[in-house]
Amino acid sequence: MRSLLILAMLLLPTPGGAGDTTAALGRQQPASPAAPPDRPITMAQLQTANTSGVSVAEVSDYVYGGYSGPLQSPPHADLNLRKAYVIFWKDFNYRFVFSHEASYCPWFEMPSGAGVS
Repeated sequence: MRSLLILAMLLLPTPGGAGDTTAALGRQQPASPAAPPDRPITMAQLQTANTSGVSVAEVSDYVYGGYSGPLQSPPHADLNLRKAYVIFWKDFNYRFVFSHEASYCPWFEMPSGAGVS
């Protein structure tokens, strides 16, 4: 799973783009001194999260499309149906989502909640 997240972060566009000489010269920006949280955050916390470029967050209450009703389904095997990894950017308003409920088949989530896979 971690390899897939790293691959996605490497392949997806970054704010510098193809003309970014820092990336072209093989130099990397210094890592942010802020350590990632020890446990998953909520979607409400994600809405207020900031990033200096690109970040990934483990979310404990993700539901596709912002659905807020009850989930009337049988119990899931591991009871983590709302677990997701969300990649978000400073300069873009869409997110890249790896959702447990979708068997970690990722998609881009637009600001409206619509998904593009």
